[in-house]
Amino acid sequence: MVHHRNQSSLTKSPCTPISKPKLPNHTVVSSKSCQKMLSFMKVPKLTPRGRSICQENSLAPFSITAACLQKLWSTFDISSIFLDVLLGIHSEGRVSEEAYGNTFYNKSVPSEGKRSFDIAYQLKYAEANTHHQGFPWSFRNTEVYHRFSSTQDEIQSSCLVFHPMECSKGEQRLYAETVDATRWSRMQRNPLRLHIVLVCTYVDNWRAVLAHLGKRYQDQRKAISTVDFEDDEDFNQTLNFATMLKLRALEERVQQVLVMLKTTQTLVEKLIRANNDLLAEGLYDGSEHASTASSLESILIRLNGYQDSVSALARRITSLMKLVTDALNLRNQAAAAVSQKIAANNQRIATGISQSVYKLTLDSVDDSAVVRVVTLATLLYLPGSFVASLLGMNVFDFDGPRKRLNVTKDFWVYIIVTIPLTMVTVLLWWVATRREKRKRMKKASSSGV
Repeated sequence: MVHHRNQSSLTKSPCTPISKPKLPNHTVVSSKSCQKMLSFMKVPKLTPRGRSICQENSLAPFSITAACLQKLWSTFDISSIFLDVLLGIHSEGRVSEEAYGNTFYNKSVPSEGKRSFDIAYQLKYAEANTHHQGFPWSFRNTEVYHRFSSTQDEIQSSCLVFHPMECSKGEQRLYAETVDATRWSRMQRNPLRLHIVLVCTYVDNWRAVLAHLGKRYQDQRKAISTVDFEDDEDFNQTLNFATMLKLRALEERVQQVLVMLKTTQTLVEKLIRANNDLLAEGLYDGSEHASTASSLESILIRLNGYQDSVSALARRITSLMKLVTDALNLRNQAAAAVSQKIAANNQRIATGISQSVYKLTLDSVDDSAVVRVVTLATLLYLPGSFVASLLGMNVFDFDGPRKRLNVTKDFWVYIIVTIPLTMVTVLLWWVATRREKRKRMKKASSSGV
């Protein structure tokens, strides 16, 4: 959105919804709308003393063509330093450029009695948004290029302002300065007043931003300080990974605010330097210089105070994060100590079981030794027992007179009964052994051993 204004005929702000502005507004979204804007700039009655160019919204990129930008460049005789400022415009914030203030101030060497000064910068500030959830402040940028030159008779000035949205507060404040004859006259005599107005529009928003960040810190500290270390449920619900994420996000916000405050401080310091140069060049008197210096010093004092507050808040957040980290470490150490105690107790139990098994094993070895002795004794007496039993059977008869051992005719009954009975015994032993072996294999397979 590009607003064109003839400063001598402005009567209504283009941001006022109750009436339309006298000069048309051009929404630059295509090459056709850019051409329309360029043709409007060719109207001879319009003196290009100032242009206010607005994004449709702060999240959308500037829809401005290269031809339109080149026309603005040549019309305002813009210095190349402003190109570096424009390169800092992005649809989303970039961490790599948060601390890059893009503030330039150049003073040209006087030639033919004409001296010129160029100021180009990117003003970083916070502005309340309408989001119902999340962070209630948006960090935005306004890009400004201002060239003012002086002769022995007057100060000529041209200014180009890129606003992040339509009808921003900065644009409305600048418009209010132009419609008031007294303030506009003072601004024409002292071009630095334009920048003071723009900076003052947003600088005190940092107080509310810090208040919000401080409240979030206090809420986190209160929740963390009241946690019951011995209550597992309370401890795990309060101190966890989500808590660390919240503190990290808060720390990141604080760091972002700190670097933006530093870039604004750099801008104010450049304006102080320009104010001293204007006095040295005799472009305005000592009273105007003192008034401007007082305003800039007041802004600088506030910025320093906000930076001190942010630095203190950052240190507190770091300490709170360390407290959470220490608490989690102690909790983990306590849990590890409990685990070690349980492991030691299990080890004692296992040792007792092992000792019992060892004792049973020794008893089994002793029993096995006894069994071996008994088995050996049985084997030693078995032949004799067998022979005695066999000879004691009625199938044998000892003939004394003849001194002969006679075998009865029914001896075959013994053979027929003994051999099958032995075979049946061996078969039953083999079947029982195979069955026990299958049971052991099935049990081992089911247990995964």
